[in-house]
Amino acid sequence: MSVRRHPLLWSLGVWSALFVVPVGLAATNDLSFSIEAVDKVTKTTWPTVWTLLTVSHARVIFSYAPHVKTYLGQESPSYGFPADGLPTTEASCTDFVRETTVGSEHVLKFKFANHGDVYEHGTFAISVKQKGMNSRALLQQVKDACGTQQIEEDHRAQIEREEAERKRKEADAAWQADVEAKRRLYEEETRQIAQQREEARLAFAKSILAALRFADEPDPFASVRGEFDLSASDSRQWKTSLQLAGADKCALLKTPPANPPSPSAWTFGCVFHASSDGYEGTVKSVGSILNLPFQPDEKAVGINQVFFADPSKPARRVFVAKINEATTRIAVVALPSSAAPVEFDKALLPEPPEVPPTEATVHDEVEAIRSGTHAAMPPAQRSTESIPAVSVRTTMNIKNSTAYELSVFFDGPVSQKLTLAPGASQDLDLAPGTFRVAGRVAAANVLPFYGEETYAGSARYSVTFYIGQ
Repeated sequence: MSVRRHPLLWSLGVWSALFVVPVGLAATNDLSFSIEAVDKVTKTTWPTVWTLLTVSHARVIFSYAPHVKTYLGQESPSYGFPADGLPTTEASCTDFVRETTVGSEHVLKFKFANHGDVYEHGTFAISVKQKGMNSRALLQQVKDACGTQQIEEDHRAQIEREEAERKRKEADAAWQADVEAKRRLYEEETRQIAQQREEARLAFAKSILAALRFADEPDPFASVRGEFDLSASDSRQWKTSLQLAGADKCALLKTPPANPPSPSAWTFGCVFHASSDGYEGTVKSVGSILNLPFQPDEKAVGINQVFFADPSKPARRVFVAKINEATTRIAVVALPSSAAPVEFDKALLPEPPEVPPTEATVHDEVEAIRSGTHAAMPPAQRSTESIPAVSVRTTMNIKNSTAYELSVFFDGPVSQKLTLAPGASQDLDLAPGTFRVAGRVAAANVLPFYGEETYAGSARYSVTFYIGQ
């Protein structure tokens, strides 16, 4: 027999008499009886064990009514029982009916089997004291109440199962809807990225072909050549409106011949940072656009560089060079159409064609990353570390948790740039206000970061850059 109970601390092995008086219904189909336990073996007075028997929710419950604290007018705490009697104990209706027998006209015998933490196989005699009620009538009332309540309990359990199943189905449907929504979002983002890449590829191809058309002019790049650039770092650079799609910086240079009177060469060159295709992909992309094979540039020293030469266009060549893991350079070099084909190599300096070192500003770097394909920047966390209230200093701690060199750019009230080795971290002083923040690592297959954030004065922030899966 299974018994559900509160923790109990002692045991008892006695016959007891339960004098029963019905006290009415506690709830619909519930029965309650007032009882008293009396020792039938030693014939001595024992304290009350349980004073109330209740049939509720298809269980028979024995409990101690707090208003009965004495037996025969005396306090009774001295026989191993607490003054309040035994704790509440209950048994299922099935167990009660199975373990209860009619002892006599006014006595029922009920046995708690294997209930040693209260008493050893305790058996109780339930004496019916109410006039007009015998033990069989009492047992029948308990059976009737148990039967009715069991139907109710079964119905309640069925409702609970149905409710649990409904909630499970709702949760499953919500989970499925969430999965489907995320799948659609992923597909849409994938489609948009693919579309952006295709648009970028077409724009790049269009701009390369446009540069070749301008290079084929009798005076190369004359129609897109502006004034001499007085702000440039040397005397070879000219202003131009021509740009290759996706380039961070482009320049137009006039290269004097190595062997006069050979004509001067014009070089239109662009630098690309953090290209998703990398150097190898850029070489293949340019080759596909030109429909030409690449050739290693044996003149290039200390750099990996190839060139494309069109036999039908001997006055121009296209060079692609790997500056570092994250930077690629494309240069279109052209001679005036009056130059003889054999003079092309003579017109070039011994060094490979280069774009002069035009250092991009922080604003340029941020704008280049923002306008291209990028990932969301991890949000900066404000520290709880106190900073003197009189200070308006804003400090940013940046940690590089990638396996590559990291460059971070802050474009706002002040402009700051920071480069960190893998695993390194460093503090950077900023100013209160809104910043456009961008970052990139020295890996061609990793998207750069971009985001916008507002920082307060007298505050310290931290941000960790990592590469998501």
